[in-house]
Amino acid sequence: MSLDLLLDLGLPGIVFLALCIWLVRRVVRAALTERDLERDRLQGGLAEELRTARARAQAAQRPRPTPVEAATPRDPVPAADGRGANPARSMRALARSVPAIAASLAVVGLSRSVYVHFVAERPSDLLRPRQAFNEELRPLATLLPARGEVGYVTDEAIQSPGGEWQGPKQRFLQVQYAVAPVVLRYDEDRAPLVLVNATSEKSLNELVARRGLIVVARVTSGMAVARPK
Repeated sequence: MSLDLLLDLGLPGIVFLALCIWLVRRVVRAALTERDLERDRLQGGLAEELRTARARAQAAQRPRPTPVEAATPRDPVPAADGRGANPARSMRALARSVPAIAASLAVVGLSRSVYVHFVAERPSDLLRPRQAFNEELRPLATLLPARGEVGYVTDEAIQSPGGEWQGPKQRFLQVQYAVAPVVLRYDEDRAPLVLVNATSEKSLNELVARRGLIVVARVTSGMAVARPK
């Protein structure tokens, strides 16, 4: 397995796992802090007031055998009594949901990397050692004119804009960059010279025969310079 493939698959996973760990630690720390604050809030004078208010509320709710008289107004429960537990409950709920969300994002990121490198791309091409791309195209300098236009045909159709994987377009642009200032005319097989770029030697021979071309010189096993018959 090449180093580039290892980095492309491993780095997203490391980043997402690190993000999950960081989020979980932040949420747990916030929940513990809120718990300590809640515990401190229920100590001292406020705790005594809270117990007194609860006792009065329970006494007022008990049924009395005597006729109901005008009840004296009860002391209102301190405002901190009802608000103290809500933040802790919401933080606990957040602590349970954030790890699941982060793990889902990690799975999505890793799934996309696996799809790109093992489905959209050809694993056989990625794992097979091959010569540097610029070195492969070096013979084109002597086979093509210094300037002008040259036809370009391939067995991989370039997708319309917005396609998920643009491998054929990327290879076309790489060849165009390598032969500049010569201009490649995509899908043009009637030019005086035509650059044939195929995925294999067998595909190249079939493409040459189907397009009615004659091979002038072979550059690689899947690339050749041809001309119309």
